[in-house]
Amino acid sequence: PTSKASWSVVLISSLPLPVLSIDPANNEIVTRLPLIEIELAGGIDSSGFNGLACFVGGQGRVTVDWVVPDKQFRVGPERPLSLGRHRVNCTAPAGGGRYYWYSHPWFVIQAD
Repeated sequence: PTSKASWSVVLISSLPLPVLSIDPANNEIVTRLPLIEIELAGGIDSSGFNGLACFVGGQGRVTVDWVVPDKQFRVGPERPLSLGRHRVNCTAPAGGGRYYWYSHPWFVIQAD
C-alpha cells in the first residue's frame, strides 16, 4: 500500500482522544503563541498516554507539558503563528495498532 493508503487506515481506525475539557475553549485568538490545556477523561486505560505526541501544522512535533501525569497536559506551537488558520493534532497509542486522535484549530486574528 502507498503511504497515503496506510495513513487513511490509521485515520479510519483512530479513536477520539477522551477529552474532558479544553482551556481556553475559544478557538479565535490574538496571541501568536497560544497554549491550550487539555484534561482527559478518566475510566480508560491511560497507559497509551505515555506515548502522547502533538504536532502543529508547519512546525512538526511540539513539546507536551504534563500538568497532571496521564490526566492533564498543556501544548502550543514552538514558534509564533501567522494570521489565519492553524491546527494542533495530538495522538496516542490506543493498543491493537489503533490510536487516539484529537485535533484543535486555532484562528489567529488581528488585534483590534
